[in-house]
Amino acid sequence: MINLSRYSAIGSDGLLPNGCIPPQVPQYWIVSKDIIKRIHDGDYLPGAKLESIRKLAIRYGVGRQVILSAIHVLSYQNYIYSEPKRGIFVNQRLDVGLYYRIGCFINGANLSQGGDCIFEIYNEARKHNYMTIAGSNFEETFTLGDWLDHKKDIDGVIIGGMVNDEMLSHAQRRQIPYVVLGNYHISPKHPQMTVDVRTLAKKQLLPSFKKFPGKRIAVLLGAAFDRAAAEAAAGFSDAIREAGASFDARLVKPCEGDGFKEVEELLEHEKPDVIYVHGAQRFGLSRYYALHPGAWRPYLIINSEHQQLPEPALCDEEIFCRFLMPENCRKAVSMLMEIIKAKIERQNASRNKPCKEG
Repeated sequence: MINLSRYSAIGSDGLLPNGCIPPQVPQYWIVSKDIIKRIHDGDYLPGAKLESIRKLAIRYGVGRQVILSAIHVLSYQNYIYSEPKRGIFVNQRLDVGLYYRIGCFINGANLSQGGDCIFEIYNEARKHNYMTIAGSNFEETFTLGDWLDHKKDIDGVIIGGMVNDEMLSHAQRRQIPYVVLGNYHISPKHPQMTVDVRTLAKKQLLPSFKKFPGKRIAVLLGAAFDRAAAEAAAGFSDAIREAGASFDARLVKPCEGDGFKEVEELLEHEKPDVIYVHGAQRFGLSRYYALHPGAWRPYLIINSEHQQLPEPALCDEEIFCRFLMPENCRKAVSMLMEIIKAKIERQNASRNKPCKEG
């Protein structure tokens, strides 16, 4: 009989990433995790027949219903399948050494804001027979490294959010395959699925900007140190020029925080004819007009991607502008699959290498 108490702790050290003792987990979950590990380790080979429900119940010291629930979970996740009157078998398409699970870790950012991207990653991973485990340390104190130590049963991870070389070193040190999704100022040694932000920014804003030939157009967007924001600024500038509007580099303003300071400068000194607000700067705009209801009022174009407008009255035109497209998410999964495959091939080659006599 297997002692399930040793599986009751979530992490490898029996703790959650924040150091807390986890709550009691369901027995079927513990059983399913153990069977997954046995498939990974080769105790159950692809195509092999599992023991009967009765024998599994005896092995794990649980009731039949616990085993049936575990079998249901494993079938849904495509690890096993049942044949009437024959038994339960391991999926023949599986390879030893893989868990068929990948992570999607959003560092320092709200996981709910990237829900559509995670959904695309999940669907694409399923095509490769993988499950996706999403995670984030938003408003938490643990790191990517802590999370990876906690999730030892994943084959690789897609990383987004706030990314730099230091945080990526956590993945490097653990020698886990990873792909960075998005445009960041990081070393070229990191696998990165980038986006043509400049072209997308121009393409999505040009139709709106074309309505203002000869007019002065201002843009409020994210901080200049962010690579994607800098590339977006270049794309918005291209759109202004191509639209035949009056381009002034001083009116394309990267913002810290909610953009209140930049809004104040534009409305009190520059007085543009049009302002396009790309992100969270719409909150600074709303706050400024709440404090100065009689202030200069240009034509306002607001990007509503994923977000409710803070003050609908302060919007003459609402557009949907985004850079991370579904195809980028799918390509990131494909890139990660190739890296995982290459790692397994290296491991197999090393394992099969004949020993020198001697």
